[in-house]
Amino acid sequence: MGTNSLTPCTSTKPNKQVKSDCICERVAEISTEAVDSNKENMSVLNDIEVGSFVAAVYEKAWYIGQVEAKDDDDGDVQINFMENAKQMFKWPQTKECVWCDADDILCEVKTLQPSGKSMRLFKLNPDEKENIEVLFQFRKM
Repeated sequence: MGTNSLTPCTSTKPNKQVKSDCICERVAEISTEAVDSNKENMSVLNDIEVGSFVAAVYEKAWYIGQVEAKDDDDGDVQINFMENAKQMFKWPQTKECVWCDADDILCEVKTLQPSGKSMRLFKLNPDEKENIEVLFQFRKM
């Protein structure tokens, strides 16, 4: 992603050890949804609109980004990725646009909200962030 490297998103509590049983339980809750979404590449492209925010996998980590363009013929989406800023997200100084396969999209992000005095930082609802992390863990299995 250019010369700037993105900081991979991590758990909201980085020092907390997540037991594999806990992950397996959460995966069981959403596994049907995750498997169905991964199987239906074209469905993802149809459901995601240009301008919407998504959680997507890039270089073995997940990031939040905004869909800039779609290529329905090739099944690709162009995503402008945000950087991880502690427990929030922000736009990098240099735009980080990457073409990704629609299968790399974990989900559409619904709860991203501006935060702070300058409104330059964005935060996710903790439940949505946890769901993204579970989807990412499920994908790695």
